[in-house]
Amino acid sequence: MKKSIILMMLTMLMFFTISLFDVRIKGEINESDWVIDLGRFRENTYQRKLDSWLDKYPKYSGEDINVLANEILSDNSLYDENKEAILIKKKEEISFNVLVPEEGLYHFSLNFLINEEFTTAPTIKLSVNDEVLYNELNNLNLPIVWNVIEREEENKYNRYGNELLPYTAAKQGEYYQLISDPEARYEEPLWLKLNSGVNKITIQANNYDFYLKGMTFSKEEQPLTYQEYYNIHKNEKIINDQIVIKGYLFEDKNDVEIKSGYYKGAQMEKASYKTNVLNKLEGDSISRSGSKVSYLFEVKESGLYQLSFKYLQQAKIGMSSGLSIFIDDEIPFREAAGYLFSYNKKWEYETLHNKNGQFLFFLEKGEHKLTLETTVVNLTNHIDELYRIMDRINSLGLAVSSITGRSEDALIDWD
Repeated sequence: MKKSIILMMLTMLMFFTISLFDVRIKGEINESDWVIDLGRFRENTYQRKLDSWLDKYPKYSGEDINVLANEILSDNSLYDENKEAILIKKKEEISFNVLVPEEGLYHFSLNFLINEEFTTAPTIKLSVNDEVLYNELNNLNLPIVWNVIEREEENKYNRYGNELLPYTAAKQGEYYQLISDPEARYEEPLWLKLNSGVNKITIQANNYDFYLKGMTFSKEEQPLTYQEYYNIHKNEKIINDQIVIKGYLFEDKNDVEIKSGYYKGAQMEKASYKTNVLNKLEGDSISRSGSKVSYLFEVKESGLYQLSFKYLQQAKIGMSSGLSIFIDDEIPFREAAGYLFSYNKKWEYETLHNKNGQFLFFLEKGEHKLTLETTVVNLTNHIDELYRIMDRINSLGLAVSSITGRSEDALIDWD
């Protein structure tokens, strides 16, 4: 009898041990059964969508495809008086069809009007064939600017003699822009994946009314390399005269929070030891990637010019900061996109260059616009990899918490 009981207990113990071992092995093999992927929503981000598209679809290489406002709707009540623009009211949407010759990836531009004052960037939701292709299209910034207006002399200083910031006014009127990532994480403008034939485009105004004048679907335009650019202009005269552009005197900006700042130091051209005077572009105000400022300047003689910056970059210890340089709204050559300024603790001069020497920019006589955009294009892949690691850790942490519970038990150790 004792032998039977012992044998039965051993059999039960063996069964219990084997069952547990079997469940544990299955759990390790089928991790998805017990670990919730908290980063699954990131699979629909632009970067990961684009990575999957580039393996499957070609980039469009044909002529521009234009859709004008007067071709979109039959309802005349939504048009402006000249039937050149369609009113899209806040929280409302319009849909229209576009015919494309092939399945593939297309850049897209918007031609729109803003006729009301705005304090933040107007945003839209854009879908293709009733699908939001990637997360960023749910809340896509329209590329707008604020003009900077100089104060009247009598209102330029406060009662303590400190110089006040200039006025800022939202630029109303017409815009025509190729749509890029608002956070400047990519060298190229954004892509849309379209099917061959008819595609349904839906645009919703999220926070402001605006008028849509048209939309253009286009091919990729690769900027020249510096060597290609130089070969075109190498016979032009090299100009040694200086054109000084003051960092704090910008014409417009794409973020209302961008501003000029004060810096007290003997190395500043404009300074006062008693009061604060505007004498620099405030670095903290353009620290968000995608921040843009523009300057107008006059060129008296056509030719080749070097471009130098006097800068201080001590916020990101040991890290470089990226700037994309636009001349007259275009990046002149590829190396001017995401140019890196190294970390330093004091004001330094940086003449744009590569390992072969200093860059030369060709400028014709007349007025030009210089635009600077902060960018993290050099860090985009690293940022995405950090998101993957972070989401993995959070997913495993949630799984462990679901097993152990929130309350700690000093008598239990979890292996």
